[in-house]
Parts: sequence; C-alpha cells; structure tokens
Amino acid sequence: MQQAIQAILEDAVAGALVAVIGGLGLWFSKTRKSLSYMVEDWRGEDARPGVEARPGVMLRLQNIEKSQAVMDVKVSSIEHEVNFNSGLSIKDAVHRTDRAVTALQSSLDGHLSLNTQQTNAMMDRIIEEHDA
Repeated sequence: MQQAIQAILEDAVAGALVAVIGGLGLWFSKTRKSLSYMVEDWRGEDARPGVEARPGVMLRLQNIEKSQAVMDVKVSSIEHEVNFNSGLSIKDAVHRTDRAVTALQSSLDGHLSLNTQQTNAMMDRIIEEHDA
C-alpha cells in the first residue's frame, strides 16, 4: 500500500513538474518575440538593403549627451546676451539705447518748448504790429 501511495505521489510530482515546465515553455513562447524586440532595441540593428541602421540604447544615450553639451553652450550664450554683464550683451545695448533715446527726447522736448515760446512771442509781435 505504501508503495502505491509513493507511486501516486511520484506521478503527481512528475505531473506538476511537467505542468510547470509546460507553463514556462508556453509563457516563453508567448514572450519570446517581445523579448527579442527588446534586445534588438537595446543593441540596435545594422543597416541592410532598403532599411537604415537603428542605433542601440548606448549609442542613443551618447548622442543625447553630445547634444546636451552643445545645448549647454548655446544656453550659456543666450544667458550672456539677456543679462547685464560686461556691457557687450544685447540687454546692455538696449539699456544704453533706452537712456540715449530718453536723453534725446528730453532735449527735443526742451528745444520744442523754447521754440514754441519764441514762435508765440514772434506771433504776438506780428499781431501787435498788424493791429497798430
């Protein structure tokens, strides 16, 4: 009797192992293609007729880092131009131009005011001479 129970247990364990291995095999067969795609994306693919090469993840990261270095230089240049600094930036030039325009406007306003006073005085004399 004990041998029969042992045989049944051995058959049950063997059946369970077959089921587990079969389940793993089924899972692997379903996910194999996805895993293959992931590995291909990670490694990249060489060019072949009619299809361009696809760089892998490491090469893409390297390209991103190079692009970031170029971008950092450009941003630094832009920051220089939009902040007050050595007097050579666009912001410094705009500030100088604004001050110069304001000074010219004040000078022109003063000149026009003086000219208006002189013109009014002249007109008053002409009117007085005409009325006399």
